[in-house]
Amino acid sequence: MSQAVPIFVISLASATLRRTRIRAHLDALGLKYDIVDATDGRLLTEDERRHLAPDATAMSAGAIGCYASHLEAYRRIVDRALPLGLILEDDARLNPAVVPLLKAGFAAAPFDFLFLDCEVSNPQGPVFYDASHPAPLGNGFRCFPLSAGPESTHALAISADAARRRLACALPMRQPIDIYHH
Repeated sequence: MSQAVPIFVISLASATLRRTRIRAHLDALGLKYDIVDATDGRLLTEDERRHLAPDATAMSAGAIGCYASHLEAYRRIVDRALPLGLILEDDARLNPAVVPLLKAGFAAAPFDFLFLDCEVSNPQGPVFYDASHPAPLGNGFRCFPLSAGPESTHALAISADAARRRLACALPMRQPIDIYHH
């Protein structure tokens, strides 16, 4: 069986143990994936940091590198004309029950962002989901609209349209990539 949902794993080339672990995990699940060599914000020049985040002093090198890395994953989705992609950070672990869904594809893709793992609050308070409007994804999984954007980019499916829109307004960086309530 082919795999309907492409997976992009963001991983620093220097993080060999993390990279080995995520590869072993996804290989054991029988999933195909692309490794996106993450940008190490510590290795960016001051000019490169300022290009991404003019007020770079307000952002950590890690946050800037993470931001640039996710933009690269978005670009791959858009450039390859994929309808969506699953972006995983290299410390993510997928529940094996989601594998058939990733291989078969979502029954419907009524989302811009589908968080498979995220924080349940943000600075505005708890994030609630609207249980009265579930959308079936397939294989017994459903997704729900959220009251406000959660925080985290640990495991995120993103539609090509959302990736395109995020890329269009990505620079200058105003806040970390994993904050979605702006």
